[in-house]
Amino acid sequence: MNRKAWYQTLAIYVLALVVWTLLFWQNQYLKDVLLEIHITYTTTLTAFLVINAVFNSEWMEFIRIFIRTLFRVWLIIFITFAIAVSQKRVGILLSLSFIFGYLEGLMDISKWLQSRTTALTIFRMQLFAQNRAEATLAAVFLMSCIHILCALLIAVVPWVIS
Repeated sequence: MNRKAWYQTLAIYVLALVVWTLLFWQNQYLKDVLLEIHITYTTTLTAFLVINAVFNSEWMEFIRIFIRTLFRVWLIIFITFAIAVSQKRVGILLSLSFIFGYLEGLMDISKWLQSRTTALTIFRMQLFAQNRAEATLAAVFLMSCIHILCALLIAVVPWVIS
């Protein structure tokens, strides 16, 4: 595994945390949940790395389909029931949707990178996917970029969080 790629991925991950913190530390709505956002995001990335290290490609495909089904179908149903019954469970279910949504995205990015025949170049960094480990690391890098873009979008569109 390329050591430089590890450092670049770690740097963009830390940058994502810093961007979220700087943009929303003064925001009355997001300041209270900022730490939970960081913990949930970090836990999700860690789970993705562990899942990729433990399971082979065939199982990864099954896990991806399972997460997609759980996220798109059952979680939405559970959130609807939770809203109707009690507000307490909504936060937990919304956190789960965050986790499953990011896991699904990470798995899709990893699979997409593995299917490419050439390296993807972003920010003058070539993301190779010659093997699963490289695709996994590149997926974390790209998801951190997406995480930063989400923060910027939320900051630019103030009515989203007000």
